[in-house]
Amino acid sequence: MSETTTLMFLAQEDGGAFSMAPFILMMVVVVVIMFFMSRSRKRQEAEHQAKVKKLEKGARVMLTSGLIASIDKIDEEAQEVRLMIDEEKRVYATYALAAVAKIFEETKKSSAKKED
Repeated sequence: MSETTTLMFLAQEDGGAFSMAPFILMMVVVVVIMFFMSRSRKRQEAEHQAKVKKLEKGARVMLTSGLIASIDKIDEEAQEVRLMIDEEKRVYATYALAAVAKIFEETKKSSAKKED
């Protein structure tokens, strides 16, 4: 039995560096995928930051919680935004600027039609 074990061990050593090739290939593929995912995420974050910097009073936004409201005031220093939730009842709330998930691009014509 020991001769058989020795022969099997020697047979496995013949591959040398080629026995690691599939493992190395898989690792390279994983690293490449992670690299491209990271680039995509960074690009999306940069686009979002650019949109948030362009926010102004009256813009309609959706927060990460799903709340949709209009911006009443932006405090760049504190990184906060004051939102008008209900205009008639004068309901306001203050949230972190990072909580803005989506900015609705409304034209002035569509806003005017909604008011009529």
